[in-house]
Amino acid sequence: MTRISLMRKLNYWREKCIRTLLINSLSMKTRIMMLSTYRNYLFFKPITMFLFNEIKSYDGIESQLKFIYDKKWDIMVILDACRYDVFREIITDFMDGYLTPVYSPGSYTLEWLRAVWEGKSWRDTIYFSATPKIWGNKLYNIKFNPEEIFLKVIDIWKDGWDDSIGTVPPHKVSMSVLALNSRLKIRGKQIGKDYKAIIHYMQPHFPYKPIIKTIRKIADIYNIAYRDLSVRKLVGFNDFLLMFLYECLENDHELRRNLQNLYIENLRWVLRSVSNLVNKLDGEIIITSDHGELLGEYGLYYHPVIHLPHLRIVPWFRVR
Repeated sequence: MTRISLMRKLNYWREKCIRTLLINSLSMKTRIMMLSTYRNYLFFKPITMFLFNEIKSYDGIESQLKFIYDKKWDIMVILDACRYDVFREIITDFMDGYLTPVYSPGSYTLEWLRAVWEGKSWRDTIYFSATPKIWGNKLYNIKFNPEEIFLKVIDIWKDGWDDSIGTVPPHKVSMSVLALNSRLKIRGKQIGKDYKAIIHYMQPHFPYKPIIKTIRKIADIYNIAYRDLSVRKLVGFNDFLLMFLYECLENDHELRRNLQNLYIENLRWVLRSVSNLVNKLDGEIIITSDHGELLGEYGLYYHPVIHLPHLRIVPWFRVR
């Protein structure tokens, strides 16, 4: 038996173990509580690390780092939390190009930022960021200073954040890029020719646009629960939202189906903006992602700090 076939068998039984543990044996509430506890680095961490972190089915898939570091691109668009398989199914509705799967060095944004850029020098590159994570995470004391790496950082999230939807809408990112490009052209320069650019959108990352009003109502309930019962100390809002939706939909299948559809709509939302933007820019343009997203696999959602193929395999799309 070859090493690869042995690893595949081990991965099969590990996945079977996870499915039995998380899907067949535990209720949705228990699973969410475990995941929330895991996110807070409490006593479930050793268990989840053992179960998940060796499931790495990357046979024949090249590292995203190789493609980034070869610098055969002028503009790189980052779609936050974009899965390869979902992207593959709908990208042709928006633009033509050449698509290949690559594996990301991170399963969440800060892990990816540090793995790809930390300690490097990209002084010819402008980073447009819709996410405040570009500056690290004070809560977990994770530091990241993009000013030491890039020529310039454009913090779109500072002025572009829309409280009514809880995120930066895609068009705000595109507008910021085009506005700077217009100013550069006055000086005889432009993005994609004189400067490389990384354009980091928030979508298809949660929150999902079609249910923004519902999310805001659930947030009000959550805030009341937090004040009265200290719920937030145990369960984050995203996990609270899952439990609320599960109670409404009554089963795992409906929850997964609905969240998958919402995720796809968010991806379509951002791709509409991206397709309009790339038509107005010059240079070799790549669309990729920092990490993927769990949409019910192993009974889990979002992108917890675990290494699974669904979180690590992302698109590398060269726009034609």
